[in-house]
Amino acid sequence: DDELASVVCFGAMASAIVGIQYYNGIVSRKEQVTLHREPRNQYDRNALRVDNVRREQVGHIPRDVAAHLSPLIDAKKIHHVVGVVTSGTNNRYRMPVSVFLYGRESDRAHVTQRLRNGGVRLGLADGVASKVIEENPPGCLSQSDREDALDALFDRLEKQKLVKATMEPSAVVTSPMYAHQKEALAWLVSRENANALPPFWTCDAAAAAAGGGGGSRTVYENILSNHKTTTRPECCRGGILADDMGLGKTLEIIALIATNRPGCSPSTNAAAGAGAGEAAAAAATATAPPPAKKKKNTKTAGGTVLATSQDAIGRTFSLPKADGPKTTLVVCPLSVLSNWEKQLEDHTDGSLTSYRHHGSDRSLDAAHLERHDVVITTYGTLASDIDGVLGRARFLRVVLDEAHNVKNPRATQTLAAYKVKADRRWAITGTPIQNRLSDLHSLLAFVRLAPLDDRQFWMRNVEKPVKIGDPRGFDRLVTTVAAMALRRTKDQRDERGEPIVHLPKKTVVVQRVDLDAADMMRYRARLAAAQDTIGAMLEDGSVFRDYATALELILRLRQLCCHGDLVPAESSAASAAPAAALTEDALKRLLDVLKLGGLDDCCICLNTMHAPVVTRCAHVFCRGCLAPALERKATCPLCRAPCAARDLVEAPADETEDGTTTTTTTRPSAKVTALVDRLRADLGGEPGAKAVVFSQFVAFLDIARDACAAAGFKTCRITGAVPVAERERVIRSFQSNASDAPDVVFVSLKAGGVGINLTAASKVYMLDPWWNPAVEEQAMDRVHRLGQTKDVTVVRFAATDTIEEKMLELQRRKRELARAAFEKKTEA
Repeated sequence: DDELASVVCFGAMASAIVGIQYYNGIVSRKEQVTLHREPRNQYDRNALRVDNVRREQVGHIPRDVAAHLSPLIDAKKIHHVVGVVTSGTNNRYRMPVSVFLYGRESDRAHVTQRLRNGGVRLGLADGVASKVIEENPPGCLSQSDREDALDALFDRLEKQKLVKATMEPSAVVTSPMYAHQKEALAWLVSRENANALPPFWTCDAAAAAAGGGGGSRTVYENILSNHKTTTRPECCRGGILADDMGLGKTLEIIALIATNRPGCSPSTNAAAGAGAGEAAAAAATATAPPPAKKKKNTKTAGGTVLATSQDAIGRTFSLPKADGPKTTLVVCPLSVLSNWEKQLEDHTDGSLTSYRHHGSDRSLDAAHLERHDVVITTYGTLASDIDGVLGRARFLRVVLDEAHNVKNPRATQTLAAYKVKADRRWAITGTPIQNRLSDLHSLLAFVRLAPLDDRQFWMRNVEKPVKIGDPRGFDRLVTTVAAMALRRTKDQRDERGEPIVHLPKKTVVVQRVDLDAADMMRYRARLAAAQDTIGAMLEDGSVFRDYATALELILRLRQLCCHGDLVPAESSAASAAPAAALTEDALKRLLDVLKLGGLDDCCICLNTMHAPVVTRCAHVFCRGCLAPALERKATCPLCRAPCAARDLVEAPADETEDGTTTTTTTRPSAKVTALVDRLRADLGGEPGAKAVVFSQFVAFLDIARDACAAAGFKTCRITGAVPVAERERVIRSFQSNASDAPDVVFVSLKAGGVGINLTAASKVYMLDPWWNPAVEEQAMDRVHRLGQTKDVTVVRFAATDTIEEKMLELQRRKRELARAAFEKKTEA
């Protein structure tokens, strides 16, 4: 993403698209086209294929021009090439095209000189083409003006919002649903069934007639690419359900599965007015079809259906086909797989058949999967089986739970999710943007929102304009979100000013903790040594080669903020590992970092490490992320050192203990003392009050648990080493009101941050900050969610004047990014 965002336009050249008589792709005036290499073309090894916005081939660039461009593209001196057709769209054999070349600024001189040597000079394109490309958009905004523009756009969306429809679920759903969940169900069904045009497409039935030729045909145009076609764009049946964590997204999806399936007729509350899907369309007026026909009520065997507005060719709903696929594939992290099974059992009458596709005994028969209503699997299993049984099966819909797991477009599990064959596609996540705007693009690519599913098209038309402050970029972003995503927050209010869900208040406070004199002296000594070491590594360029040392330095500082006994006295990161090979000492230190939780995110996918592997150059990645990278180029993605799959070292599991406490320390630390004092104050005066304590360091959880048990609290523990059955028993015990039930549950952040319900507690203590604030938010919402009856207090501990305060600032910046794209849309 950073590479794509940093490219610049080198200039333009006049050329042509030839051989158009051999291909079916149609191009409209002012349409953007893309050029792609065809190194295996049997007629010309330098061939450059030209595609329109629908990825249909239009023709080729002339052989003599391709001979100059292709070697530079192959050498990665030219990053990508875009064309604009401004005339000749009705020509039979060739049409003129303005070709724009993009690459890194550092390669500009090399590219222009090579082309000049070949007799090709770059210059400015004609005015029409340049305007289409918008390389230098007028009126760029300052940072403050950019924020004001985004606020104004979201305010406009709120003013245009229509009254939402509600929908009653099928009788299969036995649990009562809140009003906001019934609204979500109406929106989900509308997104799946309504034959609306995708965002940024318009249609004009008169356009073709005006061009002559007799009959009138509907012409569809994409207002971003200027592509025109008489073929109706495929409906995008699905979207992004981005409701805040704890609002009941799982029940909303279960209701969709039970209600909108072959043989059922969803019914909408006609008195509620226009549907939520229509509200989104109204907000994005540029994407809407022409004025619709009057709505009508249609009687069906299942009740009254409120037909949506008809589109230009008279289509309304497309219900799931009676003879089509019936199975919903749910993909989720392993930690929540059993929760999906339990939710299906708790919320339905048992008539939906489900199958857990996981483990060594899982079925290899696609027909077996297709006989069930719901198939539940994990991201890891999906990646393993997409070229097998999961790739052969045809599903009615695919649902990605915790869909931020596919934010890296090159990761194996992401590519597997893209390949699933399903009529409807849903991305479910309470954190659609965790680190950057491109996180949202990965979700749009999964739901197949063309042409924005193309990364370069997204960058040119949305992400890059937003980054430089072009108001059009903001407009496109908001239009896309309004049409494709549903996001409600816990504090959102409806049109009457009432909260959409009545949840108790959640108060988050940061409690700074002063380390005692001995620990602070030790911390400062470590910090000074770390600064000297990293400074030297930066100076000689070895920081990426000696990744293990840098990571250990940071990890030890973070551990000292928690408890000094977490840091071995003999631990030293003063020596650097050789760049050519990972020494035994460096490997041991790096594996220790992994085991203790010091590596939060994979450097490629930016997600929590999954099946981590260590390279010879001491860098760590998810195996699924690194494998495709090594297939493209056998070098480390971070330092470019030679790297082969056979050299990778498997990292240990996050935790290796058997679930028993292994710590023997009796020395308190400032944080442990603060936690015990806080528990006494918060739980002592409130009979029946319970608390959850989170930490990413399992050893620190054990230290804190021992201290709390010694203070008289009844405790229990959930970590990654606890088997699923035992985890469920611990949760049931904690949630109960029995006299011997635990007061405090200690939970490792990775193992218990998602997919569990801890509403028996009303106090949450975060013992140490996490790099990604979304992970912490998910952990807090194990307690502050539907079913909670008490006000919730969250205490985030941070050691004063340490690296933890820097981490809090990083979290603040990441939260602002997510809020800018989504949360302002939901303010009322």
